[in-house]
Amino acid sequence: MKSAIEYMNQTHAAAEALGLDFLDLFSIPDEDNTSNLEDIHNAFLRAVDNYTVRAHIRNVRHGPSTSLPLDEHEKKHIRAYVTKIKEIVEGAALEIGKKEALLNKLNALLAEVDRDRTSMQRFSDFIMGLAKTTADATEELGAMAESG
Repeated sequence: MKSAIEYMNQTHAAAEALGLDFLDLFSIPDEDNTSNLEDIHNAFLRAVDNYTVRAHIRNVRHGPSTSLPLDEHEKKHIRAYVTKIKEIVEGAALEIGKKEALLNKLNALLAEVDRDRTSMQRFSDFIMGLAKTTADATEELGAMAESG
């Protein structure tokens, strides 16, 4: 029974931290008073299951709320910019590993842009990863210019 209370406590805390109020009507039972714990726990599980099903259906219908829908005009411009960046990278005096890492990140970004709805998190991750790899490559080019 202790695991049921722990689950309820952790799930309630997570919902609260995320600003979800669907569990606000539940109070976590005291470990010393478990007389109706099974009923409370079952009701709690039903509420969590209900919310989970609704969230899944909402995401299937509309995509996650943190997605970035790009229209064809925006996709076309992003593809053109990425193609230009790829040309610059291919012509740069970088070691093969850095060049390949940059090109792989750019190709992954293009694949994500071509999706119907791009996850904001994935898009941000690609941009941050690309920025880091570009910074490393720029540092390498600077070091080569200074020594050359």
